[in-house]
This record gives sequence, C-alpha cells and structure tokens, in this order.
Amino acid sequence: MRSTPNKRTTCNIVKSVLSTCFYCSLIIFPFFAVNLSAYLYHCADSSHDLSCQNKPIWCCDFPPSIYGHVQKRVWGLGLFSYYQLRKTPNFVIAAPTAILCSYSVYVYLRARSHEINSIGFIDEKTPTRKTQIVPYLYTKNVFCYAAHCVFLMIFSLLFMHVEVMTRLIFSSSPFLYWAVASILHDDFRASDGRITLSFQTWNEISLQSKFCLTYFAMYFIIGTAAHSNFLPWT
Repeated sequence: MRSTPNKRTTCNIVKSVLSTCFYCSLIIFPFFAVNLSAYLYHCADSSHDLSCQNKPIWCCDFPPSIYGHVQKRVWGLGLFSYYQLRKTPNFVIAAPTAILCSYSVYVYLRARSHEINSIGFIDEKTPTRKTQIVPYLYTKNVFCYAAHCVFLMIFSLLFMHVEVMTRLIFSSSPFLYWAVASILHDDFRASDGRITLSFQTWNEISLQSKFCLTYFAMYFIIGTAAHSNFLPWT
C-alpha cells in the first residue's frame, strides 16, 4: 500500500528533527564532557562534603561550570562587562565586521522575506522582493547561515572581547564571504570583467565595494603590523 503525501511529509519532518537533535548533541557533547571532567577532578571527593570550604568556588554554582568561572573570574567577561571607555578602540576595530554583517543580513532578509516568515517551510522559486544588491544571497537555505552570523555578532558584542568578533565570524561562518563576493561580482560583471587598480575604476564601483576593498586592504596592512606588535588586533 502506497503511503500518502501527508505521511511522507510527517516522516520527513520526524527524520529531520531527529537528525538535527543528533548533530546538535555532537556539537554540545564536548562542552559538557569537559565540564564534567573538571567537576569530577576538582569538586568530587570520597567524603561527599557538600560545603565549598575546601573546593573551588565554582563547584557550588548551579550548574557548576569551570568554563563559565574562567570566563568571568579570569577573563572578566560577562553581559556588557567589556563596555568600558578605555575599550573604545577595540569597538572601532570590530565595527567594520559588525557593519558588514548587519548590512548583508538586512539585504538577505529583504530578498528572502517569504522564507523567513515561513521558517523555511514554504519554498518559492523567486524572492518576494528583488534587489540588485547581493543577488546570490537569494539562494534557498541560506537562512541558517544568516542566523548563525547574527548570533555570533550579537554574542560578541554583548559577552566577548569585542575585537575577537572579526576572527570569530570570518573563521566560523561562510555568510560574509558570500556577501562580499556577491557585492564585488556586481561591479565586476558591470565592467565586463575589466577591473583594474586605477582611479577611474575606483570612481565607477559601488559604495559597498569601496567599503569592502578598503576594509580588507587596511586590515591586511594595519593588522599585520598591529598583531605582530602584540596589539589587540585579531
């Protein structure tokens, strides 16, 4: 007896949920394993002493986490803990990446609003709104990468040493690479593939391309000198 489309759809959804849970467990398992190992080594003893008098202070936290303890006590991290006036230069370093991420996600959301509204369950061959910017981000199933990029940016701004955001996002997400490639490709295609390093070409390319090229060139030049002199540039 042939299965009905509804049964096939339900089966696919169940398989998708189970596979997603399995892959997520593979990601978070090492984190829990490290914390459990640290707890057994530093906190557990044969006397079953429930007090924290002779144990590290994080042993009595709920839940006990050596990673969270190191983040807070050693690195001084936490919600808005990095927001200090003397840290302003580090926010300037991270600003271009935050701007590029925000702009790319904004353009993608405009182009794929139907996919966002339906959480990916409704597929349309063409986006509901068209724009000439970043055309290759119209592709289906990019939402997870956009959401991941936004999460990394927000988490970096709120909880981390903010200057590390550039390294974190560019090493963890392909979304910005796709966005930059799409932006530059527009100008490359408009000039029939003839892009040279000249003032005439510079005046012809879009503002978005100028931003990307200037940022990457300055990041390479200034970043190489700053990082090699142990300045907070990552």
